[in-house]
Amino acid sequence: MVVGLIGALALPMTLTTAMKVAFGNRWLVALRRAQLAGKMLAMQLLQGCHGGRPVTLIGCSMGARLVFHCLLELSRVGARGCVENVILLGAPLSCRPDRWCAARSVVAGRLINGYSVNDWTLGLLYRVHSSSSLWLQAAGIWKIEVPGVENVNLSRLINGHSDYLTAMDDILEVINMHDA
Repeated sequence: MVVGLIGALALPMTLTTAMKVAFGNRWLVALRRAQLAGKMLAMQLLQGCHGGRPVTLIGCSMGARLVFHCLLELSRVGARGCVENVILLGAPLSCRPDRWCAARSVVAGRLINGYSVNDWTLGLLYRVHSSSSLWLQAAGIWKIEVPGVENVNLSRLINGHSDYLTAMDDILEVINMHDA
């Protein structure tokens, strides 16, 4: 019985260790840089560098994380009216409702979470490196259960994490954002 348990755990633990070694530092650096860049984008929006008009922000992968942290920073400082619409695709973010409510509070129009259950790359990297992954999925592979957040399942268009950019026209068509 013990031998069977050890055998069942050996492969997943080996894969997890290998992924941490291969991608660990680069992934964590990218997560942190996206967070910091999001705060910098929020400061630029607050300074009116965009001409003072509301903007639509679209982010994919780490860009989605950047945009999300921009929204959190805008919420933290109580800024409203800077952001009209937001589209987050394949986002390496937790599904924590409190953070999504804060982000939603600064978006005047639509806040869209585009996700694909087929995104194994995001799923594995997020689970291996995120402390919250034991109880929460990444937003880029699951729905966000927060009022005002539109969830768009892109699984029929997205078979892997690198498909978002090549399918952008189709994604915007599905989301109905070509004219916005």
